[in-house]
Amino acid sequence: MNPLANMLADIVDHRLEGAACTGEHHLFDPRADDETQPDYADRVDLARMVCGTCPVLNACHGVAQNMRPNHRVGVWAGIAYDHRGRPVRTPSKESK
Repeated sequence: MNPLANMLADIVDHRLEGAACTGEHHLFDPRADDETQPDYADRVDLARMVCGTCPVLNACHGVAQNMRPNHRVGVWAGIAYDHRGRPVRTPSKESK
């Protein structure tokens, strides 16, 4: 199996069925190399709003905590993670 297939297999979890983020993956992706900090912060804010409506938010948080850190990237349960799986802080609207 190739590395991408392995990573996808690791993140498929039936506890996440019915997640509010379905079809909105672009909001939850990690920060792109060419993405400005303000654009990234706006996107994470949108992702967090989706997470706030999600019926499986607690399960998503549990899934994220049980992942290998290097697979926990992007936004999970309203928390943004860097490429090492560590939470990242995004600026507030006031600091942009």
